[in-house]
Amino acid sequence: MKTLVTLFLVTFTVAAHSEPADCPLQGTWKSDAARTLADIAARNALSDRGKSALSDNFFGHMVHEWTCTDLRAWFDYQTRAEPMQYRIVERALDSLLIAFPDDPEADLRITFEGECYKLLTGSKGFYEYFCPVESP
Repeated sequence: MKTLVTLFLVTFTVAAHSEPADCPLQGTWKSDAARTLADIAARNALSDRGKSALSDNFFGHMVHEWTCTDLRAWFDYQTRAEPMQYRIVERALDSLLIAFPDDPEADLRITFEGECYKLLTGSKGFYEYFCPVESP
């Protein structure tokens, strides 16, 4: 019995300590409009016309739901999207390179900043920020 308890404790401890490193994105994340708009302003990344087109209501609606193998991405006013398989192909101290085997052009560089992460938005030269959503 003592061996069984020891085996359980070792297994539980290894699982508890390995999950965050193996699956650093697991959970639900939502676009943070305030941080994203601040980044746009700081970089002067858009013209005044572009900024008005991206009013305060444009950002803050994208949801990312990560498991250890899949990503679902959708707007909060739409139905939940189908999962896309991914894998982490590169790990750095503050970033991850994510590859999508079914869509190589969708690869993402995720850079962590505090409890949130940010994604460079193509050729526009600004970051969209995503922060964790509390589970209900």
